[in-house]
Amino acid sequence: MTLTEITTAMKAYNNIINDGNALVELYKQGSYFDYMKSHLHTSDNVHAYPGINDKGELIFFVIPSHYDTSSTTDITNYIAVCPIQHWLLGGGNVLPVLVAQEMCERWINDYETWIPAQVPTTNGMFLAFKIPAEDFETSTVRVNLALKKRAAATTGLAADVVVTNMNDTEVYSYDFAHTVPPMPQTLTNSYYLLSLV
Repeated sequence: MTLTEITTAMKAYNNIINDGNALVELYKQGSYFDYMKSHLHTSDNVHAYPGINDKGELIFFVIPSHYDTSSTTDITNYIAVCPIQHWLLGGGNVLPVLVAQEMCERWINDYETWIPAQVPTTNGMFLAFKIPAEDFETSTVRVNLALKKRAAATTGLAADVVVTNMNDTEVYSYDFAHTVPPMPQTLTNSYYLLSLV
């Protein structure tokens, strides 16, 4: 995709960011995306931005944070386009860690009520995720949308992602991601793609 197509998709997502019902309909399309890591050797984190393509499909744009700057030449070379996919409950032992599985199931079961409740809060709906690069231990990972319990959150839940590293013998799940917003003022220049929306 071109940078214009990417930012157009991000703008389409941003256009419905305050519409809980439209977001619920959008997230009915799926709860995870697969990402094949690349360019991670130079980044501490990976940024994942939701967008809506011209067919109305939810997609995530994933870029190593090191390249998510205005000084990156040919930035689209570092952006992976990851379509959302639908994970069915009981569809296999994808996440063997009980807590990770509960968080992912909580998204699947509760996103339709959580999103409309989250939209009017101070931080609103997420515009991106910051995921530590150390979570990507294998060449192929699955990034599941999740909800974790957080007493301090207005809704009692907070959006999250669970990164599952998969190889032929083992599955590892991690949960160290942060949503954007909130975003510290000192980091506003670190999310270049958001500045284009």
